[in-house]
Amino acid sequence: MRKTILLVLLSALSSTVFSQQDSLLKKFKYRIEHYRIINLNLNAGSQFNKAQFGSGTTKNAYTAGGFGAGLNKVKSTDRILLTTSGNISSYFNFNRSENITTINKNRNFSAASQFSILNKWFTKKIFTELGADISASNYSSRNTSPNIPPVLKNKQTSYSLALNTGIGKGRLENITDMQNALWLNKALTEAERLSKSLSADELYELGRSVTKANNTRILDSRKRQFVKKLLLYKYTPNVN
Repeated sequence: MRKTILLVLLSALSSTVFSQQDSLLKKFKYRIEHYRIINLNLNAGSQFNKAQFGSGTTKNAYTAGGFGAGLNKVKSTDRILLTTSGNISSYFNFNRSENITTINKNRNFSAASQFSILNKWFTKKIFTELGADISASNYSSRNTSPNIPPVLKNKQTSYSLALNTGIGKGRLENITDMQNALWLNKALTEAERLSKSLSADELYELGRSVTKANNTRILDSRKRQFVKKLLLYKYTPNVN
């Protein structure tokens, strides 16, 4: 009985989701020649502790840091869908602990890189794809202590290469921009900010404008608000 009720609820939810589909979403094509994302991150930290006891003083110092950079690129045309991504990252930490009788030192360093590419060629009925995924990593550590052995080193290096190819039918489209255009049109209509209702062609063009605006944003989220105001001005001349 519970399985039957659960199946009915899932069917109702699925029906609700599909009922929200707009015909423009099915026709929309995400096409952009150059879409690039650059990610940069840098982090560092340090800590120092010192404690005095009757038997002596203990000290502990810790320092760590890391750096990473990544690049993603998409090219979407009627004939080609190319996606590439690459990133590099590094991390290090140093720890020193000292007490009355011993001094221990520990150093660790790691670096990694990854690159992937996938290209799909489309014809009227089928598509073929070819891609590769390459990665490499390196890790090293060094421990110094009065214990035996006095110095311990460890190094690890790894590489990987994967190739893939395939053939298929159909194409998945990114309809997020068209959905945002429909939501924007709905919000403006409810707020009575439109001088006239937008036709299907105008809504489709609005979706294309969103795609173009999103793909010209460069490392500044404030431009999103500027684009929204620009679209409001373009389609609602009377907005102050």
